[in-house]
Amino acid sequence: MAEPSLLGRNSKTITLSPNLSIGVRRIDGERIVTVFGTLGFDASKFLPVVLKLADVRKVIVYHAPGETPTREKKVQRALETVISSLTASKVAVKLVKLKDPWTVSTMLQAFLEGLAEERPENSAFNLTGGTKTMTVAATLACLITGTRAYYVPEESDSPEPIELPLPSISVRSVLTPGQARALAALSQHDFDSMTELAKSLRLSSATVCHHVSRLAQMGAVSQSRGRDGRVVSTRLTEAGRILLLLHDTLRT
Repeated sequence: MAEPSLLGRNSKTITLSPNLSIGVRRIDGERIVTVFGTLGFDASKFLPVVLKLADVRKVIVYHAPGETPTREKKVQRALETVISSLTASKVAVKLVKLKDPWTVSTMLQAFLEGLAEERPENSAFNLTGGTKTMTVAATLACLITGTRAYYVPEESDSPEPIELPLPSISVRSVLTPGQARALAALSQHDFDSMTELAKSLRLSSATVCHHVSRLAQMGAVSQSRGRDGRVVSTRLTEAGRILLLLHDTLRT
């Protein structure tokens, strides 16, 4: 139970479960309708962001399977706590299971798709729980959509969420149209030579070499070379998938 002196005049108390009653501070002028969040083993680091914000009507919980039976039980216990608590407060809950909690691009796509269904200005993202790669993907999603990001300190016993000072960024100026086309082609097929890639893009080999060279400097592609030093294959990297996903998201 929060100390009454900490609540202030605009606070209310919500009973979340038979054993949990938490004071909520309303923030003047703030209307957060949807809260997104990544959940690990500890529900106590997930719920405070919901409780801090006013007018929350929907919570979307991203979770991943535990790697061992013991960890899976911890995940399920955390889910049960979150579901029972939010259901008691009449907040709609949507569960999204992430099959691969280690691949940033896959999770980033899932987060962006979820945020696209909501209004970023009326959303918040608690990126405390889950794997560190989940946190990275959630942070990127917040950066490019302008969604408010919150963190509940794992090192502290205090459940007070901290709003992270993330700016809204644009990567449209980072990728040229030609670079974006090359990345898109590499995301669909593997090419064994620059000539094959150039034919696919209907561009000259010199132009494609220029684009791919810049993409390699960004870490978006990896290249292997033959004994004569010539590029024999070009492959899209995980960083390239993320960059293409950001470009496509901001272009729409």
